[in-house]
Amino acid sequence: TGRCLACKVIPQSSLVKPRQRRKLVAEIQIQQSLNHENIVHFEQFFSDEDNSYIFMELCNDRTLLDMLKKRKTLTESEVRYWMLQAIKACKVSHFHISVIFSRQSSTFTHQFLA
Repeated sequence: TGRCLACKVIPQSSLVKPRQRRKLVAEIQIQQSLNHENIVHFEQFFSDEDNSYIFMELCNDRTLLDMLKKRKTLTESEVRYWMLQAIKACKVSHFHISVIFSRQSSTFTHQFLA
């Protein structure tokens, strides 16, 4: 299709325990169910004998975490903007996005609130 995608590669060696496999399946199911402009779009999943691959929309802009690491602080209006984006995504996607947001943003939350 000529589009560039992001790919999360998960080694099969890290999925030996049933709990790890269940978590991967849950992540894929949640990603597939999400559809909102403020949420990275899931494209495809497949596995081979060495790895599992999750393909998602590629976000060319820097992440919130990148910005925070570089600048160490955000202005009040920037925080308002980012929180509004997260809240809009949570409203549309209900509980699933809040679980993902908390898991993937724990570093951000810690740094932001510190």
